[in-house]
Amino acid sequence: MEENKNINPSVSIKSDDKERQWAANFLTGASPPKFVSLDEIINAANGMTNMALAHEIAVDKNFKLDAAVLENNLDESEETEGEADEEVVKTKKLQKKVKEIMHNAFWYLLKQQLNEDPPNYSQALVLLREIREVKKFFYFTLYNLLYLLRY
Repeated sequence: MEENKNINPSVSIKSDDKERQWAANFLTGASPPKFVSLDEIINAANGMTNMALAHEIAVDKNFKLDAAVLENNLDESEETEGEADEEVVKTKKLQKKVKEIMHNAFWYLLKQQLNEDPPNYSQALVLLREIREVKKFFYFTLYNLLYLLRY
């Protein structure tokens, strides 16, 4: 039988008690529980379904829409000549529609999270992180351009 002499049971019990106390203090809510209406639950479920679908589309490299789905969802008002031009127009319309839906979903989710009680800042932090990365990219590009123009 091998004994572990480094473990002191009384120390581990005390540290477990401290961790439990810290967790209990940490998990105490800042505001009283809020009752949720059925409409809010349905809206949340629909939002989760849409987010899961958007995630699946974004992650799946082999995702493709059937031609029948494309024809039903695209506005056929634009007339083009030739089959190749028609496909390009359909593709561009689809891309525009997907971009619009994703844009609206992002801002809707951000608005919902900020209106929660207490506010949930996770999506806002993601947005700020992305803005910071884009800003770094532009600063770096501008710096390189200025450096190259200097010589």
